[in-house]
Amino acid sequence: MVAGLQGRAVASTAPGAGQVLKWDGNAWSPGVDLHDAFWQASGSSIFYNGGNVGIGTSAPSVRLSLGDGNANTKLALWQVSTAADVMGFGAGPSQFRLHLHNSSNRFSFLDAPNGNEIVTILGSGNVGIGTASPQARLHVNGDIRLADDHSIFGLDQLVGFNDLRFYGDATGGPDVYISASGNVGISTVNPQAQLHVVGNAFFSNNFTTLQILPGNLFGQGYEGGATLEIPGDGVLGVWDSLSVLGNLHVGGNKFTLGGATDPTWRRVELGAFQFPNSGLFTGYLQLYGAQGRIKTLLTWAGINGDNGYIAVCDSSESTRAGLYVSSNGRGVLFADEKSFRVPDPDDPTRDIWYGCIEGPELAMYVRGTARLVNGRARIELPDHFRKLADEQGMTVQLTPRSAESRGLAAVRVSLDGIEVVELLNGRGNYEFDWRVEAVRKDHRDFRVYRPWDEALPGATDPAQAWDARLRSIQARQARQREVRR
Repeated sequence: MVAGLQGRAVASTAPGAGQVLKWDGNAWSPGVDLHDAFWQASGSSIFYNGGNVGIGTSAPSVRLSLGDGNANTKLALWQVSTAADVMGFGAGPSQFRLHLHNSSNRFSFLDAPNGNEIVTILGSGNVGIGTASPQARLHVNGDIRLADDHSIFGLDQLVGFNDLRFYGDATGGPDVYISASGNVGISTVNPQAQLHVVGNAFFSNNFTTLQILPGNLFGQGYEGGATLEIPGDGVLGVWDSLSVLGNLHVGGNKFTLGGATDPTWRRVELGAFQFPNSGLFTGYLQLYGAQGRIKTLLTWAGINGDNGYIAVCDSSESTRAGLYVSSNGRGVLFADEKSFRVPDPDDPTRDIWYGCIEGPELAMYVRGTARLVNGRARIELPDHFRKLADEQGMTVQLTPRSAESRGLAAVRVSLDGIEVVELLNGRGNYEFDWRVEAVRKDHRDFRVYRPWDEALPGATDPAQAWDARLRSIQARQARQREVRR
């Protein structure tokens, strides 16, 4: 029996070890001493090691469970007076919440309990790494590094501080540099223009357009125009079509064109040659055949580059026809054959060709028909012939048109006139034909034999020209032998 309280029994059963009397609503009965079994004291602290703790749930499955209900704040870490003045944790439908007191507060991540703030999230949503006052959605004070081969998407602006540098990898560089003035350098940190590339630039697209608007490029240009400059011995390769609306100016010494698969890139060469003594320039144009040898050359003659020269070459690259102005200002035309051709007036499917008469001099002629009266006649030469002909060496041919003629003789020959008489003191009256030939004035010095290299086209290498000449001679001799067989 438990001793009575004020003469009354408290419980019919005495508590055992670790038990105390508990009121169950009707009577006192022994029960477990919870203070001893769940919470233990350690100074001013208490602790529990025996199981899980539930707040808002009678079946906690983890060390501390706040139940399954949703609430803006289920656990307050800081509170002033009302439920709105808290910082803590909450839960919503499929949502875990970590909230501030208001938007003027911030989340802070420190490197020690009283250490440095290394990550900051403002109530506005701005995130700072290395700064406690981020000025943008992500504000990093320091370097950013992504794991290898990862990307950044959705960028609208990327702003540098004084400049901006891009590196292809962790070594060398920077590979792309943007200065504070906006100049872009590729493989250079000292761009001298809006775009400055050190190295090769390659455009690969079916519709690629490189547009240079009016202005200066590399400090040079023309008023109202633009320039594309390749300094030094650089090459501008065009693999497809090049269309120019206006002028095309190439400031280098050579401009070449070739087929897209041409290994030499040279079927047309337009260049400039500088004379070493005077420093002056002259231009030339060379067209190449399928074997890469010159077939047509538009260049200069002489030593000053002011006289023109057009040369047409054979397959050996030897000049076979040409037109040039000599050093004494004379126009010279040469070829193996000199002809004229006209369409056949009776047969449009063919032409009529006539070859020119040739000789070892630069001669001219005039011809006509005169009448013999009493055995005498005088031929008056036209003024245009008298102006151009050299009287020395002038010859006359006479052909009588009468079977009774005793023959004719030119007894006096000059540019002032030609006296004709019938032989044997004849007194005939009939017509005769005449032909007068003379060397042109200032051309008595015409030379038949000349040094082979006397009239080489400008921009011609004498050694290469000699080899081409020998090949051409050998090819001609082979054709002649074939004809004789």
